[in-house]
Formats: sequence, C-alpha cells, structure tokens
Amino acid sequence: MTPRVIRAPAILPDDEVERPTGSQATPTNSSLVAMIMQDEMDDQVAAARRQPTNANVQLPDQPTDTPNYVRTSSTDTQVQNKTTATTTTSPNTIDPSTLKPIDTSTNTLNLKQTSDTSVQTAPAEMPKATLQPTDEPTAAKSSAPKATFRFADELPPMKAGDKVKVPVLIEGSSAFRSATLGLSFDDKKVAIRSVTFGDIFGAKVANTTVTPFLNQNGKMYVTLSPTVAEMVGSSGVIAYIEIEALTAGKPDITFDRQTVTVLTPDGKNFAINF
Repeated sequence: MTPRVIRAPAILPDDEVERPTGSQATPTNSSLVAMIMQDEMDDQVAAARRQPTNANVQLPDQPTDTPNYVRTSSTDTQVQNKTTATTTTSPNTIDPSTLKPIDTSTNTLNLKQTSDTSVQTAPAEMPKATLQPTDEPTAAKSSAPKATFRFADELPPMKAGDKVKVPVLIEGSSAFRSATLGLSFDDKKVAIRSVTFGDIFGAKVANTTVTPFLNQNGKMYVTLSPTVAEMVGSSGVIAYIEIEALTAGKPDITFDRQTVTVLTPDGKNFAINF
C-alpha cells in the first residue's frame, strides 16, 4: 500500500477537526471503499471551488434600425414637416412671419359707449332744472317736531357728601313716546346716584326709578321709555337726576348733545335744542 496525502486547495475549519481513528487492532474508520468514495467527493468539491463564480457573457451587436419610408400625400407631408419644425425649434426662437406690428395710430375714445348693447339709442338728456338736488334733510328738519332740554334750576355750590335731585325739563312741540337722556360730568367731583321718571310720564310712571345703561367715566346714559302704554305730554319734567358732590364746589353737569334723542309715537325723531 502506497500512502498519499489528499488535501483540498484551501484548508477549511472542518479539515482541522479531530476525528477518532481507534487503534491498529480495532480501527474506527470506515471501510477502504468508503474512504475512496469520500476522497473522490472531496476532489469534486475542490474542483468546483476552483471554478470562477462570475460569468462574462458577450452579447452580439444590435442591428441599427433603419427608417421605413411610407408614401403619403403632399398635405400630410406639409403637416408632418410643420410638426417636426415646431418640436425641433428652440423655445426661445420666434418665427418673424407670425409677429404683428404694433398699432401706433391715434384712436378716438367713445365715452358714451357702454357694455349694455340692448340699448340702441341714448336717452334724451334731462333738463338741468330737474337735476338740481333738493335739500331733503333741511326740509325734513323743518317739518320735524322740536324739543328743548334744560335744567329746572341752576345747580348751587355743594359740600362733599351733599345730595340733591335736579329736575330736567323738556319743552316739546308735540307729545312723544320715549326719550334717551345723556349727561357729561366730572366723575371726580360729582356722582349720579339715581334717575327717576318725571311728572310728564303720568301718575302711574312718575317718580319710579329707572336704571341707566351707562353710568361711569363721567358719562350717564338712560332711556326713558315707560312700560305702561300711556301717551306722554309735550312739556314738563322728564326726569329727576339725584347727584352727590364728591368735593366741595359747584357741580358741572352738561347735556351730551350726541346722545339726547326723542321719538314720536310713530317713530320719528325730534329736532333737539339746548
């Protein structure tokens, strides 16, 4: 028997693993045929490892496509040529034949023409006398009822803590239904403590307290509109204003001209004077 060393081209970890072989009397190896078959399998595996894994494939050259000419009419040829010229022309290139010259001539502007084409003829001009506006606010103001507001007595000098009820008078040209009273004062010197209806509203409403909807920062606004459906007279005491002096001196209270309003039973405004 001739011993031979059989070894793969590369040493793998599996080749260095120790294997039991037994003794000469009782070997543990397989039979000689099995060893030869295992050796052939190892040779095949080694030969397979030596073969390259990347294959280079050379493809044949592709044939160049040649255009196919088709017979067409002259009109189709022109359209095709225009399409080709349009697609191949640079976007910044402009065909001079498509440009139109700028119209520099002087045109007359018709100011009487409108977009309404349904009107065939312009209406005749109205006489100038009918176009003159009338002073409607002045005419309405002259025909509107009038009312004058004032304090019944001049306010006397007061000491700090003194209270007094000041009657507010109205002198109207006709009966009214409701009124809004506005007063301005120095809130550091005077304070308005209460407001009551005046005698002009009738016995059922007179001397009843009404709450102002604003009474701060030197302003007092109150609406005098009784809930009892009763006709109000034209002249008399419209309200009693209770004031308190915060400092010694003469109180300075004035009417807020932009707030005072009076309405007739049919909702018309009075012309207010002070």
